[in-house]
Amino acid sequence: QRSTTVVVSKFPTEFSILGFSSINFNALELNEDRILKAIKGKTYTGAYIFQDIEKITGKPRVEESLATHAFLRLIKQVSISPRHELRISELQNL
Repeated sequence: QRSTTVVVSKFPTEFSILGFSSINFNALELNEDRILKAIKGKTYTGAYIFQDIEKITGKPRVEESLATHAFLRLIKQVSISPRHELRISELQNL
């Protein structure tokens, strides 16, 4: 059975192998309104964004930056190397 959770990642195939619905950052930006409606209508239980954060800037890598209209709620941020952190956020309606 396919999950109703959507994962947004630079490497969406890594999550689809595990049975999650997954898309890349470009697909999220192009379909943000549809995804938010699906979350509101309970078609999806949630959308989670996985981003590589550069410690020096505190910002996501350029290819993982988002220009969304929604709010991102921080779930967890952990160090994964001396120069990078992994940030997991939940996409939420404003």
